[in-house]
This record gives sequence, C-alpha cells and structure tokens, in this order.
Amino acid sequence: MNVKIKNRSQHAIANENFNNGNYQAALTLYMQILEDCRKVDHQIDKATQADLCNANLNVAKAHCMLYHSQQANHFCCQSHQLAKQLTDNHLIVAECHDCSGDIKRLAGRYCEALVEYQESFSTRISVKGEDNPSTAKSFNKIGKILYLQQKYNESLHMQQKARNILLLQVDNNNIPNIDIAEVYSDIGMVYMSQGNLLDASILFEKSLLVIIKILGENNLRVADIYNKLGSVYLMQNQLEEATAMFKKATNIINEIIGLNTLEAATTFNNFARIQLAQGKYDEAELMCSKSLSIQIVRLGNNHLKIAETYTTLSQVYKGVKKYNEAIDALQKVINMQRMILGDRHLIIAESYFNIGEIYDLQASYDDSLLFYQVCLKIRLEISGDMDENVAKTYHRIGLAQFSLGEYNNALNHYHHGLRCYLEMIGFQNLTVASLLNDLGFANQKLENYNEAISVHSQAISIQRRLLGQCNSSLASSYNSIAIAYQLNGNFNQAICMLQKKLKIQLVLLGKNDTKIANTYSNLGSLYQLQGKYVDALVMYKKCKKILLKVLGNNNIDLAESHRNIGFIYILQGRYDDAMSLLRQSLQIYYEKLGQNDLEVVKVYENIGSIYNCQRDFSSALGAYRKCLAIKLTLLGNSHFDLAVTYSDIASIYYSIAQFDQALDSYEKCLKIQENHLGLDHLQVATTYYNIGKIYYLQNKQDTALAMYNKCKNIQLKSLGEKNPTIAKLYISIGLVHVSKEQYEDAMLLYQKGLAIQIKYLGSNNSQTASTLSNIASVYKAQNKFDDAISLYNNCISIEEELSGDHHGCMIILYQNLASTYESCDKLDDAIKAYHKCLNIQQHLFGENSLHVASTFNDIASIYVKQSKHNDAAFQCEESIKILNKALGDKSLLVVTMYNKLANIYAEQGHIDKALTTLHQSLDIFLALRKEKSSKNETILFRDALECKQQFKCFDQMSLLQKTVDIQQNFLGDYNSLVSMSNHNSGSTYLAADRLDDALKICNKCLKIQRQILDDNHPALAKTYYKLGIIYLQQDNHKDALSMFQLSIDIQNRNDDDNDALLANCYQSIASIYKLSGNKTSAIMMYDKCLNIQKTLFGESYPNISEICQELNEIAITDSRKFYNIEKIISPQCEFYV
Repeated sequence: MNVKIKNRSQHAIANENFNNGNYQAALTLYMQILEDCRKVDHQIDKATQADLCNANLNVAKAHCMLYHSQQANHFCCQSHQLAKQLTDNHLIVAECHDCSGDIKRLAGRYCEALVEYQESFSTRISVKGEDNPSTAKSFNKIGKILYLQQKYNESLHMQQKARNILLLQVDNNNIPNIDIAEVYSDIGMVYMSQGNLLDASILFEKSLLVIIKILGENNLRVADIYNKLGSVYLMQNQLEEATAMFKKATNIINEIIGLNTLEAATTFNNFARIQLAQGKYDEAELMCSKSLSIQIVRLGNNHLKIAETYTTLSQVYKGVKKYNEAIDALQKVINMQRMILGDRHLIIAESYFNIGEIYDLQASYDDSLLFYQVCLKIRLEISGDMDENVAKTYHRIGLAQFSLGEYNNALNHYHHGLRCYLEMIGFQNLTVASLLNDLGFANQKLENYNEAISVHSQAISIQRRLLGQCNSSLASSYNSIAIAYQLNGNFNQAICMLQKKLKIQLVLLGKNDTKIANTYSNLGSLYQLQGKYVDALVMYKKCKKILLKVLGNNNIDLAESHRNIGFIYILQGRYDDAMSLLRQSLQIYYEKLGQNDLEVVKVYENIGSIYNCQRDFSSALGAYRKCLAIKLTLLGNSHFDLAVTYSDIASIYYSIAQFDQALDSYEKCLKIQENHLGLDHLQVATTYYNIGKIYYLQNKQDTALAMYNKCKNIQLKSLGEKNPTIAKLYISIGLVHVSKEQYEDAMLLYQKGLAIQIKYLGSNNSQTASTLSNIASVYKAQNKFDDAISLYNNCISIEEELSGDHHGCMIILYQNLASTYESCDKLDDAIKAYHKCLNIQQHLFGENSLHVASTFNDIASIYVKQSKHNDAAFQCEESIKILNKALGDKSLLVVTMYNKLANIYAEQGHIDKALTTLHQSLDIFLALRKEKSSKNETILFRDALECKQQFKCFDQMSLLQKTVDIQQNFLGDYNSLVSMSNHNSGSTYLAADRLDDALKICNKCLKIQRQILDDNHPALAKTYYKLGIIYLQQDNHKDALSMFQLSIDIQNRNDDDNDALLANCYQSIASIYKLSGNKTSAIMMYDKCLNIQKTLFGESYPNISEICQELNEIAITDSRKFYNIEKIISPQCEFYV
C-alpha cells in the first residue's frame, strides 16, 4: 500500500479517536504516522514536508490533551520549525501558536497562552479575514483565557463573535461545525460562573445536540457536557438530576478509556461535590482520594487539576469540622497555584478567601481578616474596585470585623461592598439583600436603630419582589428587623415582624417544626420584655408543646424551653414553680451533657437569679460560684466568658452592699475584657460604668466620676457624641450630681442626654421616658412638685402608648408619682397613684406577690398620715397575709410589718393589740436571730427597734449597740451602714439626755464618715450640726460654735444657701451669741435663719414667730439697741415692746 494512502487511512482513524476524546489511541496512531513520514525524504517534496509538520503537530496536540506538557511542547516546537519553512502555508503556523497556547493554558500559564493565541489570531485574520471559521477559532481561544482570568464580560464578547461567525457558516452550508459545539459549551461556562444557570443550561444542551449529531452519543465530548450539566444542577441544589448527569459521564468514560484516567478523576471529583452537598462526608472523602490517586500519577504533584481536587477535599474537612486539615489542604492548593500561576492571580485570591472562611468557622476572626485582606488586595489589583468578587470580599471583611466588635470598620466595608454590587448587579438582587441585612446588624450594634430598620426594610422589599411573599429568606429578614425594632424599644412592631415570620413558617413547615418552636420562643421573649408575662408564658408553652411532640421529653431544646418558662415564673414571683422547671432542665443537661457543660452554667445562672430575687444572696452567690467553677474547668482562667460570671458575682456583692468584694469581681471582669477586647472596647466601658456605680453608692463621688469619665472616653471614641448610650451615661453622671445636691449640674446633664434620646430614639421612647422621670425627680428634690408631677404623667402617657397600661415600668412611674403627691401633701392623689400601681402589680405578678405586699405597705403609710388608722391597719394586714404566704411566718419583712401594724394599733388606742402584735414580731425576730445573723437582718433589727422604743419593752440603748456590733462584724468599721447606725444611736442617746454617750457615738460616726466620704459631703454637715447641739447642751459653747461653723462651711461650698439645716445652724449660733450677750451677732444670725426659712416655707412657718419672739426678748433687755435691730432684721417680724 502507498505510504500516503496508508497515512490518510490511519489519520482518519486517529482523528476520530481524538474527536471522541480517546487521546491515548489517537496518540499511538499519530506516532505511527509520524514515523512513516520521517522515513520519507521531506527535503525533496514540500507536500511531504507539510505532512511531517502536521504529524508533529497532531502528536503535540494529543500529548497536550493527555497533560504531557514536556512532550507536547517538544513536538509543537518541531512542527513550528517546519511550518516556518513552508512560506506558502501560514495557517499551519497559526495552528502551532494555538497548540502552544493550549499547552500553556492547561498548565495554568494564562498570560503566556494569551500571547500565543493573539499571535495565531493575527496570522488568521491576515490570511482569512475576520469573518472566517479559522478566525472564529482564535476568538474562542482568546475568550477561554479571559474566562479563566474571570474577565467574564470580555470573554463573552469574544466567544459571541466566534459563535456569530460559525452560525453564519452553518446557515450557508446547512452543516453544523463541531467548533460551534465547543463555543456553545464555553459560553455556557461563562454564564454558569456569572450565576446565570438557566442560560448556561440552554447553551450546554445546544452543544450536546451538535456533538451527538456529528460524533454520536458514545463520545468523551458528550461526557464533558454531561459533567457541565451536572454542575449546573448541583449549583441549583437539584442533587438527583446532578447525580444522573455525572453517572452518564462516568459510563461513557468507562466504556471508552476506562476509569483510571484523568477524565474519570474529574468525574470522581464531581461525585465528591454531590456527596458533600448531601452531607455524606465519608463517601466524598473517598471520591477525592480516588481522584487524587489518579491525578498525582498522571500529572505529578503540582497541577491545577490536583489543586481543584484538594479544594473539594478542604470543603469535606470543613463539613466534618476538621478545620486544621481543611486549612492544610488549602495551603497545598495555594502552594501549587503560586508555583504555576505566580503570586498574583484570581484563582489564588479565591483560595485565600476559602481559608478565611475556615478561620471564620473557628471564630479566629483576626486570622480570617488577614486572609480576606490578602484576597482583596489581589482582586483589586487585577479586577479593580468595581467587581462582583471584590464586593463579596468587602462583605466578608465586614463580617469578620463585625465579629471582632469593630462595628464602624465593618460598616465601612459593607458600604464599599454595596457600592460594588450596585454597580455590577444592580439593587434588585438577593446578594444585595443579604448585605443590606448585615448592614442592619452593624447599625444595631452601633445603636443606629432607625438606620438598621431602614436597611432591613430594603432587604425585605428586594426579597418580596424576587422570591414572593412566602420564602424562608424573607422569614429570616423579618426576624432581623424584629431584632432592630426590639432594640429600639418598639416591641409592638417587633412582635408584628415575628408574626409575619411565623405566618411564612407555618405555610412552609407546618405546625410542628422546631423552627416554629424557636419563633414562638422569640415572641415569648418580646412579650417578656413588654412585661406581658401571661402572653410570654403562652408563647413559651406553645414552643414547649412542639418540642415535646417532635423531640420527646428528654431533649436539650426542651431543657432550654423549661429554662425560659422558669424565667417567666421568676418574674412573676412564682419561685417554687421556676425552681421546679429549672431543676428539670438541669436534669436533662446532666444526662445529655454531663455536669460540667456551659448549658448547665446557664441554668445555674437562672437559679442564682431566683435566689437573688428571694434576697437569699448567700445561695445566689453559691449558684454563681458553681457557674464560675464549671467555666474555669472548661475554659481556663482567662477565657472571655468568665467576665460575665465575675460580673454576676459582683452584682450580688453589690446587692448586699459588700462593695469591696463587688469591686474585686468587677476588676477581674475588667482585666479579662481588656485582655480579649483591648482598652477601648464598649464592654470595657460598661464595666467602668458598673464600677462607677459602686463608687457612687460608697459616696466616693469623685472616684465615681473618674470611672464614668473613662467609660465616656471609650464610648465617645466608638460611638460618637450623639448616641443613646452616651445619653445614658450623661444621666448616670447627673445622678452623681444629684447625690451631691448639685441639682443645676444634674439638670444640665439630664437635658443633654434627653436631647440625644429625642433625636435618635424619638419623643415616644422608653429610654426618653426614663430620662424625663429623672428630671422629674430633680424637680421633686427642688420642691418643684407641680413640674415633677407633670413630667411623671408625661412619662406614664409615653409608656402606655409604647407598651400598654400594664407594663412593668409603669409600676415605678406610679410609685414616683405617688411619692411626689405625698411630698406636697396631696395624699388622696398619692393613694390613687398607688392603687394604679397595685392594679398593674396584681395583673403582672398575681395577687400574692411580694410587690403587691410592698404597695399595700405604701398605701398604709399614707393612711397613717391622714389619721385613717382603720384603713391603714387593713392595708398592713393585707401585706402581712401575702408575706406569710410567700415567705412563711419567719421573715424579717414580716417583722417590719408587724411593727408598723403595732404602731397603728397604738395610735388607735388599742394598746393590748399593739403589744400582742409587737410580741409576735419579737418572737419571729428572736427565732431568726438564733438561726443566723446577716447584714440584712441587722438593718431590719434597727427598724424593728423603732416601734419597740415607744413602749419601752426593752432597753433601746442595748439593742442599738447590738445592731452596731453585728454590722461591724459583717461590714467592718468603715462602712456607710455602720455610720448610719452610729448616727441613729447618737440621736437616741441625745434624746435620752445621755450627752456623754451621744458625744462618743457621734464622734465615732464622724470618724467613719471622714474615711469613706468626700470632705464636702452633706452627711458630714449633718454630723457636725449634731455634735454642735451636744456641745451646746453641755454648755461647751466654744466647741459648739466650731461644729456649727464647720457644718455651715460645707453647706456653703455645696451652694446650699437655702437649706433647712443651714437655717438651723444659724439659729443655734444665734442662741449661743444671745446667751453670751453678743446681741448684735445674735440678731444677724437670726436674720439669716429667717431669710432661709421664709424662702423655704413661707411667712406662716411656725418657727418664724418663735425667732421673732427671741428678737423681742433681745430688744426688751436692751432698749438702746432697738433702733439697730430695726435696721438689721428683715421686715417680716412684728415687735411687741
């Protein structure tokens, strides 16, 4: 047979194998053809030389498709050398450039490949022109490179040019070209990468029809299209359809070339992706291993195909939470990619992005941020700032910063990402909706609640338009906006949003699904915040019912439900019911998780709350210490979660006035927070705030202000000057000024805080109402009772509108209003306000709540003032009934109420009933005294004594000294409560005319006060005054004058120019001057006293006439000085000479 005829026959078979994807068989035949061509003297015949050139080129192409890069490059160079000698056949030179480009493309050297394709394009267009199938080939190859460089729009432009040229040829000849199938497939890949899955699927189907028509169904090109269609289905989460496509591809590959091939390895990787989506991680890992075992043998250790499989393997490891293994796999990927592609390539950027995602899952946000930033730098350098993947990276950086508490930085990156998305994909896109929701969360953290609500609303608008009214993503967004409304204090709107979410869930999931149970639980939390405990209980019980039906009665979620219901019972004062549920919750956690688990900690925290509410502070402290012990065991001694427990423990010490221990716990909390969050974090600011509150209660006002200022510096830096949190701080600083009786300074701060709250929260907001209430309290302290009453009523109107007329906050407002009415002797109005308070308490807490008992006591006090002793006695008796039922008959609160009731009986003249009641009180107290002696009981011990003094049932001095002894034992010598008891003891000795004992006790009180109070504290002025009275009664006028003057100096420094105590000091000094014969000075002191008393009490105040009588006596004893008196004294006195 002639060699050329033989070669033509072999060439046809080889081409058929090549077109069918059987590259190894094609290579064998091409090598035989090449050997035959080499035997011919190609120097004689140019046609033979061209055959040799083509034979080398075909061998190169086959090696290229088999990823034999070196061999492919060798034969391509041989062909290129021969082609350059064939001056009349320029297209074969173009083919050589294309082959060289293919070799470099498959090796990942995209820039070099693009140069080769562009050389080929220049040759083809010069020989054939632009509208030629040969030129279309170059357009498509350039488009491939642009696609791999993720320049999708440019790629699409090139490939569409190729398609249009080839379609023209089909129309002219009515014969499809196999090249059009490749173009369809490549355009489909671009669409798939852009997320345009419908169009991608259409193009793949078109490609498939052409290939089957020309080459038949049993072809590797068909298998390749099936793989691509499978990927589209996988991206649409249509797993069954995707599996069917991948199986078809596998069957074809197995029949043609077997499963130990690179094509099979690609399919194995695809199956791994399916199993990954199905959560079949073991099977997915096995498929990755099969793929790698083939690829490493065929391609060596460094190839982009291998990198793709390792990327899939990393996702498998991520799925089974083997995060370190996932990171190791991705590091291998990056090493390969950098070796092949260099340091700056979009594929490498994607791998950095993937590692960032793994670190996110490990909550290693500092590490994830680092990798996202490297990814962003590469993407910006290559793609510019208007790129969808750049937007995606900005978004992820923002999420990492959000998790690190860097909310302003997160907000900034979210806005960068949003601008990119809007430019690239427009507003009406689900990705934009997702970013808008994250923008909302950042604004929530920065307390920009109105802005948060706005962006969540935009996200909802997009989702409703694109997804319809009933979609799980829309339900999630309703949940997000509900949180924003909740934080903004708009609980009704928050509930409305959750109800919309619930409506969607009921349609999608049915009535019995754990997600619906979770929504009921969230609704319960909102009703709880509104103080609507009955409604909250209904929601929590619906949640519990579903959980019992779906999960059974021994499930961790049910344990949480028990805990939630238990917390409502705590708020309702149903402590036994709460404790029962919490113990059930604890039992489940013990069984499922063991005794040392963080869920167990949460239960102990609630149990601690119960003991705290019951004022069983010792048990509460024990519960919180259990929390601490578990956390120390599980987390070590420096974990961030310990800060919360130290804060809880500090709050207990705060409640029992063990301020030093509270400070110690807060300092531990602060140290952990500063180590984990840095010095300028908002949680650190909160702890400074709590420490400031303690110093405030210790009357260390300057130190309290220092702590508040540290808090302010951090908050101003993080939140800016105009922020509701800053407003809250201004109000706390205002309270310090109130305690120093610096009302004008306090009012300025309250007004400053109020202005911020009105601007950012609106006039009808619970925080705004709280500030108005504080301003009202200042008006009350300034005796501006009408202004105070007006503001309290304004606050009540706001809270009624926001939360209804039975919210817990209304209780405090009505109590404050009642107290103000009482202060200005509007006692009937006070009783009305207390009754409104009582109705709310009975509605929220039930008829037998301790809160209700307390209000009965308050009403009784008003009736006592009105001398309505029968009504007062009834209120006390009702209070005692509740206390006995709630606390048993051995409670110090019962002791106090018995004492009060005894007083009322005594006022009625029922001495026998009074004595009987007192003996009941004393029996309870003495029984308790034998059991234990705590700080709280010594305080009530002193209260119980006040009633018994009237009947002289026992030695009051002895009992007061017992009080002081117990307090010193528990609190130490230098404590405000010990000082108070000494002060009261001194008053008692003074009243009993035991002046030496009174002097000793008051000096002791003074010593304590000077240790714990500022030099200008009002309490010191009172003690100096009392010492002056004692010295005056002892006829020690010198020391008396000194004490009175010290008291006056403090009051003057505090600008207390119109204080009753100051008037008393002037009157006492006047009496000393009168006794010593210094009548002019006496008259001047009396005059100062008169001026103050007239300002405070008006001209009808009884003491004014008494002072005028004193002045008349001075005038009578020395008529020569009478004219001087007329000049000196104020005109309100009338003299009788």
